[in-house]
Amino acid sequence: MVGSSFTVLAEGKAVSQWSDKFCYEYYKEFQYPNTLTIFGVRTERYMYIFNQGL
Repeated sequence: MVGSSFTVLAEGKAVSQWSDKFCYEYYKEFQYPNTLTIFGVRTERYMYIFNQGL
């Protein structure tokens, strides 16, 4: 997995090279049929969300 540990931020330490982008994935759970599969990307300026099956 590409990335850095969140532990450093949780401990309140400063991080010099932290990403300003965020990727989100949530997959449909068959136990909860009303939930959708969602993909999202966010930067400082833009946000894109794709709801599959909507």
